[in-house]
Amino acid sequence: MKPAIALFHAILLLVKHGPLRIRTGRSHLMAFVSQYDGLTWSRGLLLDQREGVSYPDGQETEDDILHIVYNRDRTGDREVLLTTFTEEAIWRSAYDEKMVEIARARKTISSKPRGE
Repeated sequence: MKPAIALFHAILLLVKHGPLRIRTGRSHLMAFVSQYDGLTWSRGLLLDQREGVSYPDGQETEDDILHIVYNRDRTGDREVLLTTFTEEAIWRSAYDEKMVEIARARKTISSKPRGE
């Protein structure tokens, strides 16, 4: 008797600051999914565009809901936030060109040497 082999395709979830390949500092927290082991990624779902968001952690529940907890302004307002969404919401999200422009501007500003 041959053993049964179960084939499945894993979905990867990436939560990071800003669009892929653009550094934004601790703003524009986004979620991305990949069906191909990270070779290609979705356009991303913007979770929080404010400054000072960091340390995301998450879990997927049995009902396929993704729960991401993160904080904002750790030394000021000290907020701990929870956002919930589905994988489908990430795939449906539209690519926000204005957000990319903001992220690029931040990169340019933050890359200037101090004192200029």
